[in-house]
Amino acid sequence: MKRHLPGTYFIMEKNAVETIARHPRTKILLPVYVSLCFHANGKRGCFPAYERLMALSGYRARATIARALKILEEMGVLSRSVSPGRSNFYTLHELATTSSPHERVRQSSSRREQGVFTAKGEGVHGVNGGCSPAEREEESLKRNH
Repeated sequence: MKRHLPGTYFIMEKNAVETIARHPRTKILLPVYVSLCFHANGKRGCFPAYERLMALSGYRARATIARALKILEEMGVLSRSVSPGRSNFYTLHELATTSSPHERVRQSSSRREQGVFTAKGEGVHGVNGGCSPAEREEESLKRNH
């Protein structure tokens, strides 16, 4: 899932980002999720105040942050514990992969026909069919044998 690297980097859970990217409200969800990941500790927990989430996400309304957090919680990306008089405590969850990379390529083919290009795995759909370099090499070896 997410772990801190030395220095100024942090890692986000890939399946959560893909799930959020498919949501119609991704425009507000992704910046809030990134803000939570920025603050998460090694156990995927954090407790930033709404003001901090507003500052990092670029949204100025508490209602927007509250709506994004509610949607993320409903999606299963996070859970929150409410403590009166304290900041909420958020736990980011690791989401299970819903399909294989080849299944995602098949599912995205209709999106490519519509002219929608999305980043998946290590490749970008519409450019290399969404396969990672390792998958392309494996396919090439199968064709040559």
